[in-house]
Amino acid sequence: IRDTNDWIDLYKKRGVVEQTINYFKDAMVTGNLKTQNLKSIKADVFLAGITQLLTLILADKMGKPENIKSLRSLIA
Repeated sequence: IRDTNDWIDLYKKRGVVEQTINYFKDAMVTGNLKTQNLKSIKADVFLAGITQLLTLILADKMGKPENIKSLRSLIA
């Protein structure tokens, strides 16, 4: 039932889960696939994973853990 405490708590959790899923889709290049070729998709996912790991390593070495989500913010 809407407007109950249970519904509000569930809605908040659902929003967090959907945002997390969208973040992973964007980060791993699986949200908007431009190709149907399995090899290209696989290469895109591997390159996205490598980029995410490098971003994490750079943020850690630079002492800026708040910037682990974006390589662009680390470079700027």
